[in-house]
Amino acid sequence: MSKEEIEKLKADIKAEILKDITGKPLKHDRNGVFDKVRDEYKEALHKAYGTYHYDQVWQAIRKLSCYMSGVNYVRELSPSREFKAAEVAKILLEMAINARESEVRE
Repeated sequence: MSKEEIEKLKADIKAEILKDITGKPLKHDRNGVFDKVRDEYKEALHKAYGTYHYDQVWQAIRKLSCYMSGVNYVRELSPSREFKAAEVAKILLEMAINARESEVRE
């Protein structure tokens, strides 16, 4: 097990313990992971879909990334799942941008 995996496991255990003690999920800005991904692809996504549809596409990708990571909401992402969700979001963003660009070229 790598050092990074150990740190993710520790963060998951800490989140579960705090959830058991308090009865509430760990308050943590999970959007931070998605913010980095969105910032990376924002210009290309905006160019491909325009102002109005850009946000709709982004919200759909964010939700789908959560579902594919095994949770319903961003707030339910455990520390180890946030990285998986971010990777899924990157893949979906690339697919959405490429699909739109190929559609426009035709």
